[in-house]
Amino acid sequence: MQLFGWKSGQPDASLEEGKGEASAESDGSWGGSWFAKAQEDPWMPSLTRTQRVMGFIMCLCAGGFCFSVAAMLIPILILRARKFAVLYSMGSMFIVGSFAFLWGPYSLLKHLASPSVLPYSGLYAANMAATLYCGMSLHSTILTIIFAGLQIFSLLYFVLSYIPGGTAGFMFMGRMAGKAASTAVSAVM
Repeated sequence: MQLFGWKSGQPDASLEEGKGEASAESDGSWGGSWFAKAQEDPWMPSLTRTQRVMGFIMCLCAGGFCFSVAAMLIPILILRARKFAVLYSMGSMFIVGSFAFLWGPYSLLKHLASPSVLPYSGLYAANMAATLYCGMSLHSTILTIIFAGLQIFSLLYFVLSYIPGGTAGFMFMGRMAGKAASTAVSAVM
């Protein structure tokens, strides 16, 4: 059984025994492979599909809330660089953590530490640490903004690469926006 690009020597026990929601589609052809792989995760094996999706949505909402509050601090960033850095990084961690509910935390960390992904996840972690260090220790507003910007680009890459069709959809929307902008510019000139 090959799920999510991983090979497993033994099929998932819940699929064989007919337990839970994954029993109806044991081949994973409907997109249930993320759930079957998450069930094999040793750190959170007993969560149901509904609990995983709810945890995913709650972490996304918490991340959005932290980003929103951090965005409200942008006008007074010079005075509140610490709060901005902490809220911004917390929002970023919530969004990455949301994928731990879908994949399972052990599986996600194992994947992020794999040699093919490690440079990108390492860059993301370094940007987050630099944002916190510049905001909390150095009290440097300019460096905090620079590393926060790098952190958001790293986060966007992470999110777009783990959402099915995310990169292709992003590229499509970029092409559409480019065409619209070129049409608007040519109409003005």
